[in-house]
Amino acid sequence: LQPRRKWQEEQRNIQVNDLVLLRDAQAARNTWPMAIITAVFPGQDGKVRKLVTKKVTREGTVKKFFRPVTEIVLLLGKED
Repeated sequence: LQPRRKWQEEQRNIQVNDLVLLRDAQAARNTWPMAIITAVFPGQDGKVRKLVTKKVTREGTVKKFFRPVTEIVLLLGKED
């Protein structure tokens, strides 16, 4: 049998201006790009399910990505 992870305690919602890593299955973890959250889309229960991030690339261009909340890793969050 394999244990399954469950959410046992509440965690705060992702918010605008949080600093995150964008998960990428094709890349090593130490090469995942950093981005800033620019918009969030909460579900019917009020929890954030999808978000928009803004990433600045090496060439200086700005790119926007729509990602589900499961595909990001929170680095720094804005404290309330």
